[in-house]
Amino acid sequence: MDKPFGTPGTWTFKSTTRTWTDLKLSVQPSPRGYSPMVYDPVNRCIVLFGGDRMNALLNDTWVYDCVTRSWSKKNPAIRPRPVGGHALIYLPKSGKIVLLGGYRYDIIKAWGSGTTEFEVWTYDVAANTWGLVKHMSGAETWPQLREMGPTLSGFMAANQGDTIVSLSDSVPAQYYYTPATMRMACDPTLIDISGTNTYGITHDSVVIRSGSYDPNWYTQGILQPDTGANEAALRNLPLSGWTKLSPPKTPGGDRTWGTVVLDPSRDLLMRWGGGHAAYYGTDVPHYSLHNNRWTIGYAPEIPFEYNGSYETWPGPFTFNDRPFMAVHPVKSTAYDPTSRLMIHFSNKYTYLYNPDSMDWVKGVRILSPFQTSNPMASYYAGLCSTPHGVYGSWGDAGSFLFNSDSLKWRKLPQTGTLPSYFADECGAVYDSKRDRILHFNRGHGETPVPVFECVFSTGQATQLVPSSADLPSPTNKNYRDCVYLPNLDIVLFPIRRDNSNLAYDCANNRWVQIPVQGFIKGMDDVGTAMAYDAKRNLVWLTNAGSALYALRLDSATTRLELDRTAKETAILTVSPNPFNPTTFIHLPKNSIALKSTDVSLRVLAVDGRCVADLSRQAAVGTKVAWLANGLSSGIYYIQYRVDKKVWQTKAILVR
Repeated sequence: MDKPFGTPGTWTFKSTTRTWTDLKLSVQPSPRGYSPMVYDPVNRCIVLFGGDRMNALLNDTWVYDCVTRSWSKKNPAIRPRPVGGHALIYLPKSGKIVLLGGYRYDIIKAWGSGTTEFEVWTYDVAANTWGLVKHMSGAETWPQLREMGPTLSGFMAANQGDTIVSLSDSVPAQYYYTPATMRMACDPTLIDISGTNTYGITHDSVVIRSGSYDPNWYTQGILQPDTGANEAALRNLPLSGWTKLSPPKTPGGDRTWGTVVLDPSRDLLMRWGGGHAAYYGTDVPHYSLHNNRWTIGYAPEIPFEYNGSYETWPGPFTFNDRPFMAVHPVKSTAYDPTSRLMIHFSNKYTYLYNPDSMDWVKGVRILSPFQTSNPMASYYAGLCSTPHGVYGSWGDAGSFLFNSDSLKWRKLPQTGTLPSYFADECGAVYDSKRDRILHFNRGHGETPVPVFECVFSTGQATQLVPSSADLPSPTNKNYRDCVYLPNLDIVLFPIRRDNSNLAYDCANNRWVQIPVQGFIKGMDDVGTAMAYDAKRNLVWLTNAGSALYALRLDSATTRLELDRTAKETAILTVSPNPFNPTTFIHLPKNSIALKSTDVSLRVLAVDGRCVADLSRQAAVGTKVAWLANGLSSGIYYIQYRVDKKVWQTKAILVR
């Protein structure tokens, strides 16, 4: 059954027809997991207690009347504390229901080390009372469970003599179990009155995890932010060097394969990342640029059965109607300036996140154009923010724009083709000066790195061949986290070469190196995410551990570096331009000094077809004539290559 809302409801199964029926009850327990139920044959009812909501443990008591087919929530005077992964068993001899063990967030040791306590409770349906039979701790022996992988929870059964047998871990570990079989004779009539009052509580309670999982933790024990001092510090950052920021508290978890989204209207960064073998919570940490503070809006859901390799999840939505963390959510989020929401794509759904409420928009189901049940789907799509809305590239499926009014993706008209998109290694960024998307598609180890543009006004998709094609390192894959800097007209990458960051010079279609100090190991790996803050003219960078760095490039120094690169690489020119039907191609003078037999000079149409090969002429001089007979009017690209060095320019034929 397909229940995308994360609210399974109450269903009955008819064995003769092998069919399930949704009772669609108005009153029923909230969604949860690791909350076993037990049938009481005397009272002809089913009892449910507590469970795990993925971000909180519960301790509510519910009874389902099998005759009237209705749920009722009970309010016993004393009840066990919130717990998940426990067992509920009916004991035939005594006719009693017992609750055994389970996990609580405060009794879980280090990951894979089991629980520090074990309790046995009994519930009397007719009297609506809970009583503690035994509390175990210290050196006593009990079936072990652990929070993140209680696969053996509920593996308990009782014989006719009320002897309980349990299958559990003897020594819980991260990736494996060491099964142990245990036995206990249980007399549920022996109620420990003192223990009931000591370990029981008088009300229903919801318990969340502590530390960075708790939204209140981010404000506990810290001073109020000094906005003025923080802004002054940002204004006085040293030029052309990464500076580490020091917020008082930082989100936990390895948020590798993530993206950081800048919301200029609210002056904050939003972080979404993890999956696979990294962080798997569903929270979206906010970083206030003017307050230097991290916060989260809710306790994150943690998927069940995580064992160190989080490749799949239970469904598209959590019990609380939020998306699960995707496998590699790289470039799967972007800020939409029209709706002022963050847009997220994962598998076949598109999700909306509201920074004001600090939560996902509930009850909205938006099917994406690239629909698939493949858990790796987020690998093959990339989003970026534009003034037109959120742009999405789905490779062979085309390019799309998200319409926040209709809540639908609109396919953009496109001439020419863009390559398949692989988010782990490809990047897409909006060039505001030319109203275009630039694609950097090192998706399959290509050298040099393919660069494509897609112009909004015309829908024309064209491959660009930058000069200095030997600059991008063939071993570095992190082209995905790039930012466009309009004041310098470059696209900056976290990729390092020598003592510089790699950049793409938009005006001259060439790769360049920008000297940047303060580099720390790990700032260019798969955990890196960057965003450009136009208000302060800063580039922000976060790593896998959510450490924050800021960079303001020195415009004068950067311009000198760009000019120096231009002199070293020279340029390829065409004159006259526009022309009809003959023009002259002027080769870079310094290219002639390159002693190589691997020289080519080709003319390409906008779709990438070679329409003229002038390579033999290129080898004998710096000026080459091109007679464009038989070709129609339009734009053509002159591509000159010597070994790995490539120059390219544009020529316009007008008939």
